[in-house]
Amino acid sequence: MLLQRIKEDIRFAPYKAKENKLEVERSIIQTVCCENGICAEIDSTILEEDYVIIKVDSYFQKFKSDSTPKGVDCLILVRNKAVNERYCLHLVELKKEDSSNVKSKVDDVIEKFGSTINLFLREKSLAKYFNRIFEDVQLVLVTKVAIDSKSNRRDELLEAKAFRNLLNHTFEISLNPVKRTKILVSIQMKPHTTKNMVSSCK
Repeated sequence: MLLQRIKEDIRFAPYKAKENKLEVERSIIQTVCCENGICAEIDSTILEEDYVIIKVDSYFQKFKSDSTPKGVDCLILVRNKAVNERYCLHLVELKKEDSSNVKSKVDDVIEKFGSTINLFLREKSLAKYFNRIFEDVQLVLVTKVAIDSKSNRRDELLEAKAFRNLLNHTFEISLNPVKRTKILVSIQMKPHTTKNMVSSCK
C-alpha cells in the first residue's frame, strides 16, 4: 500500500541534527501536524493507517546544502477508502503570531508552498508517490491574522490587506505529467481554532 511504502522509505527516516549546539533527532514522518504550538486537526474518523504526514521542511533540512529550500510544515496524504489507490493531498503551513514584517511573512508563505510543489512533489525520485491524479488538493495556511480586519490600527489593516492578496496567488500543480493533468490551486486561510481541518478523502 502506498502510505505504508512512504512510511518505510529510508529517505523519510529520522535523522540527527544540530539545534542550539545540541544534537537532536528530527522526524520527517509524523502522526500529528503541529508546529510552534499550533496544530491542524485531523478528523477523528480517519484511521491512522489511512493517512501519512510528511514534514517537508524537515525533509529538506535532512539533505541540507548551500541552497536548502523552505517547505511547508505538513504534507498530508489521505487515502480514499471507497476507491482503491485514490488519494487527497493537503499542504499545510502553520504560522505563529509574531511581529515580523508583513511582506516578509507573505513572501515566506508563498516560497514555502512553491518549493513544496516544485522541489518536493515534482522530485523525480518521489514520482512513484506523487505522480498521480489526486481526488482533491488543498493548500491551507493556519493563522491568527484576521483578513477581514476592521481595526483602526494601521499595522493590522496592512497585515489584513497583505494576507488578502495572498489568497489571490495561485499555484499550478502538475498532477500527472504523462497525461498532462494540471490544476490551479489557491491558498485557503483557516483560523487557529479550526477543528477537524483535514477531512476524509471522498
